[in-house]
Amino acid sequence: MARVLPRRRRFLKILISAALSLWFGITQSHAQDPVFSTMNEPDQEIEIERHFTELAIIQPFLTPKPISGLSISGDILLYSDTSLVRVILTDSHYNEYLVYEAYTLISGSKELSLVKAAEESSILNNITPGEIRIEISNASLYLRAIQLCQAGEYVARAKGDARQAQLREKIDRLNRNLEERNIPWVAGETSFSQLTYEEKKAYFGGRLPNLGGFEYYAGGIFVMPGALESMDEEAAEDMTKGPKDSPYVKEFSWRERHGQDWVTAVRNQGSCGSCWAFAAAGATELLVNLYYNRHLNINLSEQELVSCSGAGSCNGGRPNYALTYIRNSGLTTEDCFPYTATNNSCANRCTAPDERIRIGNYFTFSPQTVDNLMKMVIQGPVSFALIPWCHALTLVGYKTLQAGDRIYVKTSSQSLWVTIDHNSPYVGQTAWLLKNSWGTWWGDGGYVYLFINVNETYYTYGLRGPVTSLNYDASDIACTDSDGDGYYYWGLGPKPSHCPPCPDEPDGDDSNACFGPMDEYGNLESHVAPKPVAEDVTVFEGHTIPPLTATGSNIRWYSDFDLTDLVHDGNSY
Repeated sequence: MARVLPRRRRFLKILISAALSLWFGITQSHAQDPVFSTMNEPDQEIEIERHFTELAIIQPFLTPKPISGLSISGDILLYSDTSLVRVILTDSHYNEYLVYEAYTLISGSKELSLVKAAEESSILNNITPGEIRIEISNASLYLRAIQLCQAGEYVARAKGDARQAQLREKIDRLNRNLEERNIPWVAGETSFSQLTYEEKKAYFGGRLPNLGGFEYYAGGIFVMPGALESMDEEAAEDMTKGPKDSPYVKEFSWRERHGQDWVTAVRNQGSCGSCWAFAAAGATELLVNLYYNRHLNINLSEQELVSCSGAGSCNGGRPNYALTYIRNSGLTTEDCFPYTATNNSCANRCTAPDERIRIGNYFTFSPQTVDNLMKMVIQGPVSFALIPWCHALTLVGYKTLQAGDRIYVKTSSQSLWVTIDHNSPYVGQTAWLLKNSWGTWWGDGGYVYLFINVNETYYTYGLRGPVTSLNYDASDIACTDSDGDGYYYWGLGPKPSHCPPCPDEPDGDDSNACFGPMDEYGNLESHVAPKPVAEDVTVFEGHTIPPLTATGSNIRWYSDFDLTDLVHDGNSY
């Protein structure tokens, strides 16, 4: 039964709640969605009546008994796009359950009033509660009470159905709020969104950051929490100056260089905080392809980095230490030491590897400017880290947005266009193309375009050759003139001695005879007499459009013209 408060305490409670509501400035109450509540009506309430603005752990369960559900009531105030309130229940066996999570994009408002709200704690398998952890960043929580449901029959199917209903509702909320705010990405069901709080936390080495909806990213350009605010400030400052200019080419990607995708396959780190190993190994795999100018696609062993390099473990690590290991000791292949997503013993690595790859060196991202990061990408692969999340990825490209850019996004449930209009704060901003390590059922086939604050990207490194291998040497570097324009391309290293007589400048685009060498800024030199367009290329209103299979990506960019009705090879762009 609910606790009955004495009359005097009830009066004080009303006064405190009213005062705090006025202080918070909460003027509206948001209806509690039934999917975010316990399956059964609570039969016990624990009064809390406390205000939280920082990390706190409370132990309100004086004589804990098994429960089948737990919910909370209170008021939340989110101050900005970086705000987070997360309430977690820990049971007597130290298992954790997400009770409630609020951030601006999922909440749709900065002011929330919760009444018996519950997420993962809506249906519990008769667990014994231990403590409540409250994680807060740039926000306030007034926790009025905790409600408990006594132990009862546990139905696993009901738990699964409840989680799916909550997932669908979160995706719907995100998409509504994204559309209302003209934020250019789309939410959908992903492999990562399906995970529990504990499973998600394991991907980050034990501490889940404020992802701001990143687990639901299904396409478009994701905006890091806080990045939009910095963009707004810059736009206000530069309103009378016009857009910033850069000598660097507006778009560059190793997924579409010389008419080919050079990046190796997307992989999944699983329930292990080893993103640092995948970022380092992924960048090295790409360097191997680019250095030899061949699609060798060697699958390197992330497990060796986790188990043998000393660079880290499933609790996190340092990409630069991993790159030092690859430079000094080399890295063997997946066949030699398969990935297990555990802190496996190094003794389980094969004793006679058939391949071991070394890189020449790596260098640090400094100074931390947009132009310098563009330069790093143009020069080769980049192991990239997002400090606010302690998460590392492989950086493979970028695009500077212009008014009129249209992005075609296809998810498992919908296809739509995201348009960048002339008044958008994203005009002139650079979106960075990264390969994540959460599998292909996340994002755009495992990739993401991301708006960031470049000042929050420490532990970012560019890779350099020469590449050494047990099976390949300099004589295996391909020297090609695929477009027949007389300019040859030979990868990222110096011109091999076995190249045919040709200019010493490499071809900037070996798939298009219209272009010759590329300057240091990524700009291509145009030929006076271009060759005819190949048969497998579509031309629309004077724009050359590569085949849909050029990158295998669902994201497509077009500028200043409408392609709504264009169909190529049976696929709608």
